[in-house]
Amino acid sequence: MGHLPIVTESSLRLMIRKRAVLVKVPAADCRPSQKWADILADALCVRKGDRIYPWMVQSKEAGFSHQFVAADSAFLVNEPKYPVGIPVECAYLQNCSHLSEADALDLFPGHRGGGILWNAIGKKSLRRGRAITHQTPLEDGLIQSLLNPSQGRLSHGAGDVLTPCAPSFAQKAGVRTSRRGKIVALDLDSLRWSRSAHFRWEKALEACLISVLGTKGQRQFLDAVGMPEAKVLWFANYLTYGVQGGSIDLLVIVRDAGVEKVLVIELKKGGLTPTPLRRAISQVKAYAKYVQKAFHSFGVKAKTVPVVVSGFRKNIHRPAREDCVIHVLYRIEKGAVVYQKA
Repeated sequence: MGHLPIVTESSLRLMIRKRAVLVKVPAADCRPSQKWADILADALCVRKGDRIYPWMVQSKEAGFSHQFVAADSAFLVNEPKYPVGIPVECAYLQNCSHLSEADALDLFPGHRGGGILWNAIGKKSLRRGRAITHQTPLEDGLIQSLLNPSQGRLSHGAGDVLTPCAPSFAQKAGVRTSRRGKIVALDLDSLRWSRSAHFRWEKALEACLISVLGTKGQRQFLDAVGMPEAKVLWFANYLTYGVQGGSIDLLVIVRDAGVEKVLVIELKKGGLTPTPLRRAISQVKAYAKYVQKAFHSFGVKAKTVPVVVSGFRKNIHRPAREDCVIHVLYRIEKGAVVYQKA
């Protein structure tokens, strides 16, 4: 996976010195809320081995010049103004030539099937104020070719040590962490995240599902989707949908029975009666068609699987067979999320 964290000249220097992608969050926002869940969901998409391409802004040299590799996933850290840190390897690549923002965000592919950086273009054109933009593997290949890594030189960060946050901060933030401060999950024993067995905010459901992808904890969700033996290859949240300002909640690429499939997931925090369910089905089917077109721009035919995830309710309504949409129900039970097929 590839990720584009927004940096300035000063925050890039801090990133190199601390050997970490640092996410700036006001202290008052580090508590269970839609905004905090959104920040956590973005950060939790980054995993060990992922490529990091810092996106320089507020500079004459706006664009891309450096490449890093994530050394781990996200931590809560004791760093003033930057409570979320994602460690990167000390060695990083600095390109000899700078990839300008204008060249990177070109709307016209250099050749048929060349594709475009559609998520970066979406972030820029829709003025989305997010700290980290995620890319599909196809976009990763494109930005690699644009950056031409063979023209770079290997450098090393200074290696300041990030220290974990205090346990009291993690408790206030509503997050479970390891002893070293690594974010494990949302603390669902706290009622601040939930109400009547459902999440208070859709972004909290998103962060919770992302936290288990690529781990043993994903099994129950994959069971509910009908792909118990599938291998998760890639995932990302909040991907650009068209030019109207919409977004796709979650994309997950899996290999199921030898076939690569793209799960296009729409999340709803509460239970759905027939009319809202029909709207969600129409929405996710439109997203799936868009994703097929986006992949086709790279010359790749994608097999998409539309999925709606919503809160459990007693009177369960299901998509019509001809919709070809999977409906998954969730509920919070004893501090954990339980998934089942509708």
